[in-house]
Amino acid sequence: MRNLVIRCNSKGEFMVILVISEENEVVRHELIPALEMAFPQIVSLLLVINPKLNDIINDLPFECLKGEPYLIETMKSPRPGYDELKFRIGPVSFFQTNVYQAERLYKTAFDLADVQGDELMYDLYTGTGTIAQYFSRFVNKVVGIEYVQAGLHRQQWPSRLHRHRPAPCGHGREGGGTAAEDPRQEDRLCQLQPRHAGPRPAVA
Repeated sequence: MRNLVIRCNSKGEFMVILVISEENEVVRHELIPALEMAFPQIVSLLLVINPKLNDIINDLPFECLKGEPYLIETMKSPRPGYDELKFRIGPVSFFQTNVYQAERLYKTAFDLADVQGDELMYDLYTGTGTIAQYFSRFVNKVVGIEYVQAGLHRQQWPSRLHRHRPAPCGHGREGGGTAAEDPRQEDRLCQLQPRHAGPRPAVA
């Protein structure tokens, strides 16, 4: 076995990802059944075969051995009287590991934005779309923009659990391309959450 990846949600449910370098009958017929029996909290169990020299598994197929290939995470609405937000967190989805801290962080951003309901919001580096979905019920429209094109199909997962209109998303290059909406739109709100290296100057 190469790696063991464990993710959990606020309900105490676990996703376990076993990464092996080649097909292994002992892992498949002994280790995996033992894990299921010993840890009933595992609601999602996945197997990945990675024969490469590096540990990157984002580009490899995941075999779901138990449950669904995702966890359900919830987050309170920024305004009272609305249903909580629900997100499907896949094996390679980015989601804040401390959901309670994320709620406070997103609520602070929401309060500072002081949205009135008629804004067009751009969510740059949208990732799994958590912030876009967090705002989407309270603005006129949200456009999520992500430069990692492979992650866009996974971004549709969270919106399917909500009754409100999902946020459209698109792929764009840093410092290139055109605005997704009419540049004459006055009531625009931009939320920027760049990667660790930060955005290029041309983005601003």
